[in-house]
Amino acid sequence: MDACYKAAAALGTADPEDSDTNALYAAMNIYRQMEADGDNPPGSFEVALICGNKKVGYKSDEALVEQLDRVIEEVKPDRAVLVSDGAEDEYIYPIISSRVPIISVRKVYVKQAPGVEGTFYIIQKTLEDPQKKERFLAPIAWIVLIISAVYLVVNMYDCDSAEEYVLKSTTPLIFFIVGVLLIIYSYSLDDRIHNLIKRSDRDALDLIFLLAGMAS
Repeated sequence: MDACYKAAAALGTADPEDSDTNALYAAMNIYRQMEADGDNPPGSFEVALICGNKKVGYKSDEALVEQLDRVIEEVKPDRAVLVSDGAEDEYIYPIISSRVPIISVRKVYVKQAPGVEGTFYIIQKTLEDPQKKERFLAPIAWIVLIISAVYLVVNMYDCDSAEEYVLKSTTPLIFFIVGVLLIIYSYSLDDRIHNLIKRSDRDALDLIFLLAGMAS
């Protein structure tokens, strides 16, 4: 428990707005409730914190599996209570339940004052998170892009003249451009391209200095 308290304090200090901090405190609260109930002997239950990777997808799942296997090897649990902030349940649940029976799921939601400002704030924070952008915004972007592309292709065969095609394709073209921009934003492609260009410039500069050194 001491390690969990330290982890929660460190996470809360580093990012006070991260909902994972509340999930960790909720897990420790359940631990105390189980101690108070007395249904299980002391020391027969533990709080285990596992986390994925900042890159969502198989890398995150792989990290979860490695940490979960380590916990299972050390603790040897026969059942588990899953505590999360609710955003990752559909991804985490199958991974954990395939190894340990889950008897309960606790979703932790941060209490916030109602209002339009709070809603916009939540949306803003979600869009600032690279993982959530890629997970929630990218599918919408692909849907917009694919549907608009289909309309553009269909109009090529349905229209008899270029003028008619331009008139019918204006709206799909706008949505196609919006879809492309959303994909760039969802996957942070602009930052990746910028970093790639900077790296290429740095490598080119190193090569110039190397050639200059060889020439001298």
